Amino acid sequence: MDKKSIEKYSQRATVCSEKVYSEEMMVKFTPAEFNLKAFNCPYCGVYARQSWGWVGYTMLYNGGANASEVDDDCYVTRSSHSQKMQILNGINISVCEHCHKFSIWIKDRLMLPPNLNVDPPHEDMPASVSTIYHEAAEIVDASPRGAAALLRVALEQLTHELGCDPDNRINEKIGELVAKGVSPDVTKACDVLRVTGNNAAHPAETLLLDDNRDTAISLFQIINYIVEQTISHAKRLADMHNRLPEGVRLQIDKRNLKALPKGD
Repeated sequence: MDKKSIEKYSQRATVCSEKVYSEEMMVKFTPAEFNLKAFNCPYCGVYARQSWGWVGYTMLYNGGANASEVDDDCYVTRSSHSQKMQILNGINISVCEHCHKFSIWIKDRLMLPPNLNVDPPHEDMPASVSTIYHEAAEIVDASPRGAAALLRVALEQLTHELGCDPDNRINEKIGELVAKGVSPDVTKACDVLRVTGNNAAHPAETLLLDDNRDTAISLFQIINYIVEQTISHAKRLADMHNRLPEGVRLQIDKRNLKALPKGD
């Protein structure tokens, strides 16, 4: 294969990689929201329509129902007693049309299952980072500040996974990433997460962004973006490069060696 063919093959591989990246980034996560007709189910994670309803309970007279009459889902399977339905104001349910599980809402707040209404961690996120990510997701509604502070810790752990000196401060670790060649956009993302997380842990300081749930949610998206750019993109390109014919890869290696500066 001549040089022109090699370059054409490489360009085609790059275009394919960029297309895969673009399609993946187009996948939108829609968190559960009160009275929304469709969102990503907090149980199965699938974007699906939701059926909404109120919650009530039945008063059973003349002795009530026996325990054997109530199944695991708390439905009375049989009863010959007179009944009276009572509506519980402010309590609603949504039922996922994909997995058929129901979520319980009090007023406009999701109570069951525990609200993990953030983008799931990136599939390439290291386990040591995703553990902290999940911890932050569990408290984001109750404490956006706490979630922001935890995500700052997750970022620091990610810098360790990327080979930065664990003894350095996080600001210095981001500088190491710059030296490794990360893009300016990734650097900006790291600094937004670093500064916001730092300020969340020190309430006396002014936050870079408003301290609310929307800000905290955006930080989950930011750390997923950093993983995508620093781990996933390079991983896909390396995989596509390894699929090139061995002879082509050897020619590329020879070209690269030839292009390196010659020693004295």
